[in-house]
Amino acid sequence: MKYSDSANDDTQVRTVIEQYIDAMNNGDLKKIKSLSVGEAKDELTPGFNAGGRGVYPEKIIARIQKHGPVHVARLSTLARGEQVYVVEVYTEFADQKTEVYFDPAAAVRFSMFRLRGKWKVMGIDKYVDYNGVDEE
Repeated sequence: MKYSDSANDDTQVRTVIEQYIDAMNNGDLKKIKSLSVGEAKDELTPGFNAGGRGVYPEKIIARIQKHGPVHVARLSTLARGEQVYVVEVYTEFADQKTEVYFDPAAAVRFSMFRLRGKWKVMGIDKYVDYNGVDEE
């Protein structure tokens, strides 16, 4: 079932993800928290145990200091709805020169949730679409 505001929501979701990545580039945890809800926000709490998988913004922010800012290289909507979006995002660092270099921390799935009319980042998980990888 298609809902009428999908194009507008696509734009809003992309804007929130770009703001989130810009906040990571600037080390702005306050902004990251304001764009987050649920598990994504809980992970930013000092002392939070992410079960050994690490916390996405912390991993990327640490690498930004060495490799320069990140930008969205690929963003595609996997699922959309009136309350929830799922988006595949791949980011590249400023010093990334070739497509051969691949940082698995940069390939993620953003789960977005509409809270009081505003899109928020609900969760970020590692993501690789193995259906798109050719088998040998």
